[in-house]
Amino acid sequence: MKETFGEYIRSLRNDSSLTLTQLAAKLNMDSANLSKVENGKREFDIKRLVKLAEIFSLDIDKVTEEYLSD
Repeated sequence: MKETFGEYIRSLRNDSSLTLTQLAAKLNMDSANLSKVENGKREFDIKRLVKLAEIFSLDIDKVTEEYLSD
């Protein structure tokens, strides 16, 4: 089974040795909300996708196709 977008964010964060608080600050969001995203209890705000891509050097089109398209 493919990981969820939240699980993907968590794995990126862990691979980069960032804490939840550190990544949340970089994304200008509350760490509690980021935790909810990682745990599938809240949707990721797509407006923050560009910043997420910058932080982790991601290809936005690839991420969108893999996780955010229907």
